[in-house]
Amino acid sequence: MTNKREIFIWLFLGIAATLWSYRPIWNIDIFWHIATGRVILESGIPNTDIFAPPLIRGDWTPFQWGYEAFVAWIDNNFGLSTLRVIHASIVGLAAGLFGLWSRGRGASIAASIATVAIFICLFEDRIRVRPHLFEPLFVMVTILCCKRGNSALLALIIAPLWANIHAVSSLWW
Repeated sequence: MTNKREIFIWLFLGIAATLWSYRPIWNIDIFWHIATGRVILESGIPNTDIFAPPLIRGDWTPFQWGYEAFVAWIDNNFGLSTLRVIHASIVGLAAGLFGLWSRGRGASIAASIATVAIFICLFEDRIRVRPHLFEPLFVMVTILCCKRGNSALLALIIAPLWANIHAVSSLWW
């Protein structure tokens, strides 16, 4: 059972991870995702390459269409700053879940904090405003669902959600 001091520590670490990952948008891919999402919101999932010149458009399906619709909706309604806050919060949530998972496996608070630091370092290259930012969160949710024997929940809810947010990474399991 966690005490108030430990809850404060995890809350502080989650907020620290969120603030640390609140970064400028330096990768232009997000704008491609937003543009694709706008097309999806306006007319559905495209089946041809909407960014190719009209004479050479070929077959294409955006695999992370859920992410693209989500970021377009957020940008249209709240702006890019909100999108950055949401992405940073996802890092904080994933880090907190990882710490709680580590603590639940019998690690000391210090060891759990160290494993969270390692977790963040391992996902450092994913901490951008892009669909792969969801990977650490989905990895932790998958681990927690399997730990509690909720594989049906995993198969029915998490897998399709993950597959439509960042399809390629969802194939690992």
